[in-house]
Amino acid sequence: MINDEVWRTVTFAERYELSNYGNLRRRVNKTHPERHQFTYIVSEVCRGGHLRCCINKQRFFVHRLVYLMFVGPLEEGKVICHIDGNPKNNHFLNLLQATQKENISHKRLHGTWQSCEKHPHAKLTNLQAITIKRLLSERQKDLNGRFVYGSIKNIANKLQISLPLVYGLSRKRSGFKDVN
Repeated sequence: MINDEVWRTVTFAERYELSNYGNLRRRVNKTHPERHQFTYIVSEVCRGGHLRCCINKQRFFVHRLVYLMFVGPLEEGKVICHIDGNPKNNHFLNLLQATQKENISHKRLHGTWQSCEKHPHAKLTNLQAITIKRLLSERQKDLNGRFVYGSIKNIANKLQISLPLVYGLSRKRSGFKDVN
């Protein structure tokens, strides 16, 4: 098996080296650098699954460092996205510089976009949202276009969920815009 891992010295920290796969190591023996004694740095997993490392008491996202060291400088207003959708695959060939809008479209393509019930802060499942929308469409409205008094409260009690969740869906204040 051929080891194609290439190491480069981090430009702002000479004792650290970064590989094209996103592995980080620190030179231990600074008096004899020819001995090549290294300590490998373990990256922490952050929210969203991205890896973050600490260099000289500063935290950096590994994918941003790899792009900077192996591809080129980061443009202002651009983000680094993972082509395959795996935030732990930090090989430089898997990284692409794009706008946030392009990054979101990539996430939608490979299914890692967190919306509706996939979102970590979601309080409803898709089935619950559809049920609420159906029940709301069956409710009567008054002359002003508002629901009859107590309708929303009845739906909330029936499904055993909070009143603001049902009210938000009735006012289209949720992520379930495509649900009818």
